[in-house]
Amino acid sequence: MERKFATACIVDYAEHYYQLTDYPPHELMRELTADVNKLVNYVAAYVLNVNNDAPPEIPTFMENTLSYIVNFRAANFSSDNGGVIDMKAMLMIKAQLNQLVIDYINQLADTPMWFNHDLKFVQAGYGNSLPGVPDPGVTVMVELGEKKLGEIDYGLSHQITPQLLTAIEMMVMRYETSS
Repeated sequence: MERKFATACIVDYAEHYYQLTDYPPHELMRELTADVNKLVNYVAAYVLNVNNDAPPEIPTFMENTLSYIVNFRAANFSSDNGGVIDMKAMLMIKAQLNQLVIDYINQLADTPMWFNHDLKFVQAGYGNSLPGVPDPGVTVMVELGEKKLGEIDYGLSHQITPQLLTAIEMMVMRYETSS
């Protein structure tokens, strides 16, 4: 079986996601990819109605990523409070993570059949595969693993992508307003 990969380049990463630059992009994006995969699984199953009208369980949003951030800070930042993140900083981090999820998924959506495969993190780092873009950004590579929903026609994939992206953005906004 031929392995397939997708690459997402998040340009202006340091400018747009400055709260996240303390965390190595390889580690942060590894955890974010696991969370994004859960979110995409949920939305794709719901939109494509693969459970015959039984709604799938809503995933805990950003569980891996937020746990990573808390643990990283506790292990790497010494301060009077032991590296604990105050509420204001955590809300800023969460807001930037929400936007990063949307940007990341929009980049992956350029890959045909992006939602029908388990996303397996391969690597991430500062660097840019887009010619002529001065900011290095963060480039993420994922392997498009096992098919989740069986065979889906490429035409349907192209047609359903905008609906999936809208539903994902609505889920992200739902999580943002529920905190």
